[in-house]
Amino acid sequence: MLCCRIFSVLMASLSISLLLMALSTDYWKVSFAPAGTSHSGLWQYCMNTGLAESQCFAVKDAFGYIIATRVFLVMASLVALALHFFLIATFMPSVCGILGKPLIASLTAFVA
Repeated sequence: MLCCRIFSVLMASLSISLLLMALSTDYWKVSFAPAGTSHSGLWQYCMNTGLAESQCFAVKDAFGYIIATRVFLVMASLVALALHFFLIATFMPSVCGILGKPLIASLTAFVA
């Protein structure tokens, strides 16, 4: 059962790192055109005309789906981080009462 808990912690760590990468990157959409390329993410968009370095601008008036994606991605990152701490806490000796540590570890891994 220890190997399952270790695997759960490793997968939760991978999940958090991928969520944070998705939250911080600006390559959600990439466009290629004859005049240049552009890419955008949740927080900024960048344009490269080929003559100079790419210029990045903050997204000021975001569409509703972008705002919803931002909110849900931040909430998912916070929940995953909290559940990661709960998974790590299962390695510490404690009395869990009716629920055993393997059950708690399984539930938090499933939610993460």
